[in-house]
Amino acid sequence: MLKQVITRNKKLFGLIVIFVVIALIPAFVESPYYLDLFIAMMVNSVLGMMFIMGLRAGLINMGIIPFFGIGAYASATLATKVGLDVWLCIPLAALITMAFALIIGIVLIGSGSGGLTFVILSSVIGMLFNVVVGNIRYLGAWDGIPNIPPPTPINLGFMTIEFTSKIPFFYLGMAYLLIIILIIYAFYAACTGRAWSAIGMSPRLAECLGVNLFRYKLLAFVMTCTICGLIGTFYAHYQSFIIPDSFSMWQNIYVQIYASGRPGIRHFRAFVRLCGNDVFPRDDTLGQRSGTYLHRPYPDTADTVPA
Repeated sequence: MLKQVITRNKKLFGLIVIFVVIALIPAFVESPYYLDLFIAMMVNSVLGMMFIMGLRAGLINMGIIPFFGIGAYASATLATKVGLDVWLCIPLAALITMAFALIIGIVLIGSGSGGLTFVILSSVIGMLFNVVVGNIRYLGAWDGIPNIPPPTPINLGFMTIEFTSKIPFFYLGMAYLLIIILIIYAFYAACTGRAWSAIGMSPRLAECLGVNLFRYKLLAFVMTCTICGLIGTFYAHYQSFIIPDSFSMWQNIYVQIYASGRPGIRHFRAFVRLCGNDVFPRDDTLGQRSGTYLHRPYPDTADTVPA
């Protein structure tokens, strides 16, 4: 009986096993350096999955990182300048990112095209974001935003979770990752996922079958960018300090390189492929399913030496 249940729900069972294994990591890994690497892996795996999600909808988005930065800067600004509670800053920052993504998506996608013009224009956004932010004094200019507060403690009655070390952030990152994976599953279980897969295989054929290219491509663009902004909020409050160069065009390039799944990229590749690839339905027309561990741009200087 158990074997039949596992056979029918291989992906769900595999995902549960993966998260159980991840949850046990802090019990065996005491070094802040290695915990920091695992946290970075979770953040960057989300960025890689969002690039793949856009790719499945026929969009080669070279501007993933700017929306990651919008979420980070929006949450950091609301917490440091406005003085809002961090738990309120997170959804507000995601909504701000969604608004930017909707406006920019309408301009970029236009009448439903997602070809070379989209690639070029999204690349321009990727190159200009850190330059624009670096020249806005209210956002700290090139010096960035320091002293970003961590999330306020969570009182569960029998215990209080305080975000004063890497272990609470590790489990918060797990919660982000799980929520995002469930969101992706929900979209692909609905008609939107079938429409995106059809567009990825053949936009013209999908349009002939009644798929509205503009609507579904815009939805894919807005959702991927919003989720990037959501994980950007975690990044900002975890790092407690952000600067424009953390969101440069180089980080966009790292997204494409590490999401390409090349055999030479081995850092946490096996784990992230298990976590990332099971989210998306199999589509051999889009090439190999990708690993998504990405480069960590700026590790904490205080924790760069293993204990």
